[in-house]
Amino acid sequence: MAGISEDQRQGTRGGYSNTSTTNQTNFLVSQQIRKDIQTSFVARIDSCQSTEEHAGSKTVAITPLISQTDTEGTALDMVSIPDLPHTRYQHGIAAVIIDPVPGDIVLANVNKNDISTINDQTKEPVNAGSFRQFSQSDAVVTDSIHTKPPEVYIVLRQDKTIKERGPEGIRVETDKTLDEEALENRVIHIGKDRQETIGGNSTITINGNNSITVNGSITIEAGGAITIKAPSITFDTPQAAFTGNVTIAGGLAQGGGMRARVGAHAGTRAGAGAVFYNEIHTMQTVTADVDVIGGGISLKGHTHSGVQSGPSNTGAPQ
Repeated sequence: MAGISEDQRQGTRGGYSNTSTTNQTNFLVSQQIRKDIQTSFVARIDSCQSTEEHAGSKTVAITPLISQTDTEGTALDMVSIPDLPHTRYQHGIAAVIIDPVPGDIVLANVNKNDISTINDQTKEPVNAGSFRQFSQSDAVVTDSIHTKPPEVYIVLRQDKTIKERGPEGIRVETDKTLDEEALENRVIHIGKDRQETIGGNSTITINGNNSITVNGSITIEAGGAITIKAPSITFDTPQAAFTGNVTIAGGLAQGGGMRARVGAHAGTRAGAGAVFYNEIHTMQTVTADVDVIGGGISLKGHTHSGVQSGPSNTGAPQ
């Protein structure tokens, strides 16, 4: 391990340290303080015991990244310090869980006293675990520094917007829905290959006028029936296809033409009006305000040949 170079080796004694008894005493006291009092140091995360989402923060093992040196400036091997608590962004039962991972560079703050007697059950002041003071064994790991570019993150901007990114998905879990809180001015950008799963019975309420724009296609697949309730529904499309049976409980009005095509009769016919290429059966009377034409013969204006004019009627239809 590399040591301190010759041109960087400088003693801690100043030019006036040995000029008087007072200066000598100050130098000795300063040396003792430098030796015994630890403040903060930069370290590397070696391992982390906090692995459960539904548990409190636990401990980490770290290795200081500034090596100790001997009197010649040669760096000494540093050992890992185990069982140090680390901070988590949490107050009460509310938390943002971002636990350290091996390789993180972090800042460790050294406490004045032995804190080994403090844990998640401590509610009142307790005695220190020993008489040691300013020891690295009583450090608390806080923030990370020199971080890598993040891939999963939440950005809180000063323009009052929030950005969330989860390349492999974003999962939201809740036991209750706070429907009394209106969501205003909400914009959601969904990336590719995203899948959302909602468990149980759910209700979505949208207030105000809203629109959904999809640049691709949409497929809705339901295991049960789909019911749409509205005062009116408009399908603004040049063509619509129904692959199964269609039942209409109310009246049917059409103005642009209608086609009914089955099998080999799937042809087309120009002009307005309804065109059916298979049989039609109705359970009620068929009426027409103008006329009914079958095979080119008018029901209203047709004539019968082979009969003699007079007061007699023709026979019943055959």
